[in-house]
Amino acid sequence: MDGMYLMRSNTPVMKFNIDEGIYCELVPELVPYQIRSSFTDLSQFSDYNSIEYRNADNNNRNLLIHFLASRVLNLDRENAKKILNAYHFSQAHDDLTRAKISIACHSVSMTDNIWIKTEGSDIEWESMNPRKCSLNQIVMHIALTGSSLTLKGIPHTPELTGQGAYAKAWTRINNEVFLLKKSSKGGNESDIEIMVSNILDKTNVPHIIYKKGKYKDIKGLCSCKVMTTDDLSIVTAEDFSCFCNKHDADFIKEALRIDAENIYKMCIIDYLCSNSDRHMRNWGFYENNNDGKLICCHPVFDNNNAFDEEFCKDLNGGESLVFLGKSQKEVAQYALKKCGFSFTDRLSKEDFLNEDLYEIFMQKASRLGLYRQIKPTFLQRVGLSAYEKYECDKIHGSDTSVTEYKQHIAKCVRDSQPKNKSKVTIKSSQESKEHSQTVSKVVRERMGISKDSRISPASKFTNNPGNKPKI
Repeated sequence: MDGMYLMRSNTPVMKFNIDEGIYCELVPELVPYQIRSSFTDLSQFSDYNSIEYRNADNNNRNLLIHFLASRVLNLDRENAKKILNAYHFSQAHDDLTRAKISIACHSVSMTDNIWIKTEGSDIEWESMNPRKCSLNQIVMHIALTGSSLTLKGIPHTPELTGQGAYAKAWTRINNEVFLLKKSSKGGNESDIEIMVSNILDKTNVPHIIYKKGKYKDIKGLCSCKVMTTDDLSIVTAEDFSCFCNKHDADFIKEALRIDAENIYKMCIIDYLCSNSDRHMRNWGFYENNNDGKLICCHPVFDNNNAFDEEFCKDLNGGESLVFLGKSQKEVAQYALKKCGFSFTDRLSKEDFLNEDLYEIFMQKASRLGLYRQIKPTFLQRVGLSAYEKYECDKIHGSDTSVTEYKQHIAKCVRDSQPKNKSKVTIKSSQESKEHSQTVSKVVRERMGISKDSRISPASKFTNNPGNKPKI
């Protein structure tokens, strides 16, 4: 098969050919963190039949295939099987099958500017960028409704690389890209997402704003704007943790070095909102697409599992998923000493779905000293005067930390803009061709790879060749 390039926008950052054992990082600092500086240089081996070479080549192969597979939606996501069926993709859950799907859709995702380009192709990022290109409305319909439809053509949709368990889809409204996310059957997760967003509006915590979503007659939708840009990608805490582990670095220390302020603020909010779902793919960092550096934490998002029943009952909040071995309350108490968390407006019962959730939030806020319970006056007790049971003495309405957060991101992006950007190109030498041919023979013998079982571009394993989606 032809070689392929792992691209960041229009920059080839890595060349690979799994059949021929080629894994060459062209711009190491722009390779995704999940696999950055992780490949073994096979050219250092003189004996392609040695155990050392075979182990290194196998590790390289598994590393790349797993990376590609990890970008594909999980089968446990609602309507995932319907999306795969629409393109006649296999539902097998092994990494090789999922890697093929990843290559089929060019591995395009809304979370970053990483994609795959076949060697010799003249496709540019501008025709692949999901934030700028048209979004397939048929795939969107399948993703939200679970309809059984069939599509033809090479898939070009971010729905195949969406993460998470809830039904969701990308759409364009007034030339802006939004994510629509649906509650589970009989659930109110979208209402909780919107409620927590409204609560965060009254704090100095950078966060994604969620509103009511609308699509046909579907109930229980919330929506938010896409949080990545041409300059900013998302690196999950999980991916950065893997990078740290490979390089013998302490993940928590490195994360706090990057942005302790907003990690601590997130932990405070998770305790107050009884969030049991802050796993390592539900928080992370903004990565600068120009230089591959991590700038800061991305805004807090995905709070639809807040006010978890068990975490609500426990005033200690359950175990923290960020600082393992500590309760959410312990982490929040410590975090308050380390960051400038504050409320910018007073919360009232109207900010919550019901009075029970208001009471749970305020009890935890009182334990942190953020709110205090006050005694009602006589007029309030008899209902002749408005009464709020809890009062916050420190409201920082003029807090500028969120503005400063945005300015810091903008400055990092602006300072990293290349003045004379040169295009990375690859010219294969005769020596590299001879090496590839030798490696290819050894790999095929070892893996028993046949022509049909190779990692192939989309046109070689989609059952519906063509250019236009068709029901």
